[in-house]
Amino acid sequence: MERLVGYIFLSYGRKSRRSLWAHRSASQQRRNIESFGHFKGLSFEWFAGYSRKPRRLADLPVLAERLTEVSNSDGLLAIDDISRLLRRVPSEDRADLLVEMLSTRARIVCVRQKQLLAYLAIHRLEVLLAGDSLEPPLAVRPPRDPGQVWLNQGQTRKARLESSRVRSATADAYAPQLAELYEELTVGSIAPTYKKVAEVANERGITSPRGQKVTVSTVSRALRRLQD
Repeated sequence: MERLVGYIFLSYGRKSRRSLWAHRSASQQRRNIESFGHFKGLSFEWFAGYSRKPRRLADLPVLAERLTEVSNSDGLLAIDDISRLLRRVPSEDRADLLVEMLSTRARIVCVRQKQLLAYLAIHRLEVLLAGDSLEPPLAVRPPRDPGQVWLNQGQTRKARLESSRVRSATADAYAPQLAELYEELTVGSIAPTYKKVAEVANERGITSPRGQKVTVSTVSRALRRLQD
């Protein structure tokens, strides 16, 4: 790993004209990242960004630039709590911003969630899209009225639809990579096996949409997706 970047996201309070590090939340987020087990004793390059209501990655220029840099240098970017960032995004734009971040999912470490963004399970992505925290509540909450329960069920259904859109968009962006590799390995009229494509993809560091190793099934689904 050539580079380790710590990103602090700030979204409330007065924006300091001198430095974002004067913000109360900045020091706490930094301590959370530095105390994460895998990072203890390591040196970070620190960056901070401020936005009250980001809609696209372009609204977070510091984050966008750092993600590009760590992707090009095989580095990692650590963020304290990915749900803190997504809660500030309007619900209608949340899926689009998450899709943009998923393009570098293997480079983003979500400290509160204790794993790479690439390894977050689908049901946890649905929670993020609903604008909720992935952390368990600190105290037992009293039962809510039926109307509130009905409203939450509607939000969950909406989150699942958004999650499906995220998965679909990710798969659409991923499939051409394996298609190009398949064509590259085709010699004359002799096509490579899916197993061969998967082996070469793994050798080149190409991962599945969830950041895992490419398998025969991964290749099959990707190529079939382009034919549909």
